[in-house]
Amino acid sequence: MLERPLEHHLAKLIPLKVDATTEVPQGDSGARLFKIAKKNRTLWTTAMSLAIPTGVLVQGMLSWDWGKDKKKFGFGSEGWFSPSSYSGGADKTGHMMSHYIQKRFYTWLFYNLGHDLKNSQLFGLLGAGLTGLMIELGDGISRYRFSWEDLFMDTIGITLGWVLDQYPKLDELIGLRWEYWPSEQYFDDQNKDKIDFMSDYSGQKFFFSVKALGIPTLREKWYTRYLTLDVGYYTRGYKPDYTPEEINRNNNSQWWSYGIGINLGSLINDVTSKNGLTKILGSITKYWVPPGIIYSGSSNISGGKYRYK
Repeated sequence: MLERPLEHHLAKLIPLKVDATTEVPQGDSGARLFKIAKKNRTLWTTAMSLAIPTGVLVQGMLSWDWGKDKKKFGFGSEGWFSPSSYSGGADKTGHMMSHYIQKRFYTWLFYNLGHDLKNSQLFGLLGAGLTGLMIELGDGISRYRFSWEDLFMDTIGITLGWVLDQYPKLDELIGLRWEYWPSEQYFDDQNKDKIDFMSDYSGQKFFFSVKALGIPTLREKWYTRYLTLDVGYYTRGYKPDYTPEEINRNNNSQWWSYGIGINLGSLINDVTSKNGLTKILGSITKYWVPPGIIYSGSSNISGGKYRYK
């Protein structure tokens, strides 16, 4: 049975120089990316705990109409993955993905601020969970309304993030990845809200990846070590709003995607120097990948006329 799995897992994400005077606890758990004095830990923890919710609050007011029309608080259903919903369900996979990343980021952050692993996991759960709840409370006083569907998808993402942080061997085998590059609609003059790139669903794909890195017979060979099998979901034509040229065409479409890809985060960590910048880049590309990293085919499941290029 593996001992202290999360500790071993997080230690691999941060640079550590070892010399004759360095004492390395079991699993390199003593390494921290940020050198925070214990007396300042509470201040930094409080500041970081407020940073993401504050950013979400500002974006909610600017992009999501929180409190704009002085609406009374209310609940609503957005139709899950219905073709007639406002995003075709891309917002639901987006909620799952964003809270999966948030949970793992919070855990990584608090660990590197000097907290022990148990508390880092707890802070990660609370941070991501409360951020998700705050978003729904804000939506409750907007045209979107409070959505239990969104909160359910948040919970799936947070739970998966907790499981993979707790069990690093499983994390080497599976994970979620977000492919994004701004769409044509995002850059169009018709789209006035350039801040809200998270709602640019026409530029996004969401993937569940199975990684060769987690399979012993494949991880030892360089030509298979970085391969992934990927299954994804995405929509086109829902959000951002239509451009004038598209307004009279039925462009809404929903797609399954499947193919093979590259485990870009692990590749960067393996072939680059072990400094802090490349470690951070490797961590980012573990969750976000640009187009071209996953080579996939797609099946239109909604009968829409849109054809993704």
